Order: sequence, then C-alpha cells, then structure tokens
Amino acid sequence: MKYSFTILLLPLINLSCNHTKMATTSSCADYSIYYNYTSDRNTLKQLKDIPNLKEIDEQSFNFYLDSGDNFEKIKKDQIVFVPESEFFQIPDRKGEIPLYVLGFVQNNNIKQYLVFGLHIGQNSSLYIINQVDNKITSMFSAHSNYNSGYGGENVETKKVSDSIFNVKVFHSYDTIDRNGNSSETCHYQLILSDEGYLSVVP
Repeated sequence: MKYSFTILLLPLINLSCNHTKMATTSSCADYSIYYNYTSDRNTLKQLKDIPNLKEIDEQSFNFYLDSGDNFEKIKKDQIVFVPESEFFQIPDRKGEIPLYVLGFVQNNNIKQYLVFGLHIGQNSSLYIINQVDNKITSMFSAHSNYNSGYGGENVETKKVSDSIFNVKVFHSYDTIDRNGNSSETCHYQLILSDEGYLSVVP
C-alpha cells in the first residue's frame, strides 16, 4: 500500500511559507494536508454504505469550507467509525475515529464527501473525501480550528475551481526553536485529477 501522508499534517510537501514568528521544529516542507488511497477498493467503505445521503449545493459546500461545522443537528445514522490505521494509513495505529458524513457534492465524475472528524470539546475538522467509480481515492483536510494546549492548528480552504483548492495552514507551538520562533503559516494549492487523486503545485 502506498502512503502519501501519515497523520493529519506530517512530512512530505513543500510550498510557500510566510514567516513572521514562525517555523519551530520544522518548515512547510515537513507537512502534508492530503493523501491518496491507491490500492484497496474497500477503503473507507463505511462512507459508501450510508443510505439516503443528501447532495449538498455549491453555495453550501463553499460555506462549510469557510466556516467548518456550523450544522445544528447530527443524524446518528450518518456517523461511522473508521479504524485510524485505515483513515490515516498508519498500520500500527490503534483505535477508531468517529466521522460524521454530512453529505456530498457531485463534482463532474467525482463524488466528494463532506466529512467531519468528531472531537469532544473543540471544533471538528472537516475533510473532503473523493470517490470515483465507487472507489475512495483521496482525502484532504479542508478546515480545522484546533488547540490542544500544547499547540494549535488552523486550516482554511478556498475552492478556486472544480479541480483546484487553495489551502492555508497555520501552526502554533508551546515551544520555540533556536531562532525564537513559535508558529508558521503554510500555503498549498491542491490539484484534483479526473481520476480523483490529489497532487500539490510545486
């Protein structure tokens, strides 16, 4: 099985960084916000098994990209539990992650699920999960506002076109590097292929 990414933002991709008081333990070169599922057709099949999942209009889709989890009610039959080892592609990862599948957008031949990782006591992370020909092909982190007390992460996404997404990621840390930096901002432009796989503009 190929891995494009490990847990939510780990080493892989390099794009532009804006540094004011930034770059602690690493740089934008050490993070990725997406990965591709390249082998198993049963990956994340729980999403595909949800009955009567509603289609979301373009305006609402952009609203969720901008605002995150502003839904008022959660439908229990749209919550699935996925092994973290499968979702994050880390074979020895234990446990399951609860996901709330809000709905989907039909983007030409690509079905895009809007999926929230449910976290107690904080805003949920929004993932866009892509499907082509009944196979889950890729995923990226589209929105989050997370602070653990040891560090924080804020992700914002703007849809440029059906196949281009601009993603801004801000990290803050409770430690500083040798230069006294404690945060960083990274900018990524993701390209979605007709086959449903993601890549980043170098």
